Amino acid sequence: MAGASNTEIKKLLNILREMQTGILVTHAGAQLKGRPIQIADISEEGIVWIYASEYSDCLKEITENNEVFLSFSEPGSDVYAVISARAFGEDNAEKIKTLKNPSLKMVRTAGGSAKNLMALRAEPVEAEFWDGRSGRIVILFKMLKKMMKGNEVNYEQPQRIIKWKYS
Repeated sequence: MAGASNTEIKKLLNILREMQTGILVTHAGAQLKGRPIQIADISEEGIVWIYASEYSDCLKEITENNEVFLSFSEPGSDVYAVISARAFGEDNAEKIKTLKNPSLKMVRTAGGSAKNLMALRAEPVEAEFWDGRSGRIVILFKMLKKMMKGNEVNYEQPQRIIKWKYS
């Protein structure tokens, strides 16, 4: 997690724990394929755990190319996070039992069942997040100040980039 402060890392992890649902993008041959996910757990090291059916296309795609992209958003709150990661499927019944937030409904929708459940481990390479909640008033004040001076106003949310030790 070089280049990032503990405060930034904790903030990102808290944002992800609040959001819980997002999109996982994998490589499907020459195309990219996205699907909804629900976070099962996030470790203090930033590893994102997701449930998947062992027969899902998702796990087949990750076996062929484990570079994935996770996207999370809460547009009403101006909070967004994206993670570039390397993903691995784990057929580990003990790990599956320890995961906190079972998203079995999504797995069953994809044709899976509790019997063929696997854990998908996404190790972050790089993460970015924008949290407009904390800086909204400051940003609005800066925009107003620029407008009063006749300057061009560009709205940019505070962004943080975190590089992980897994990269």
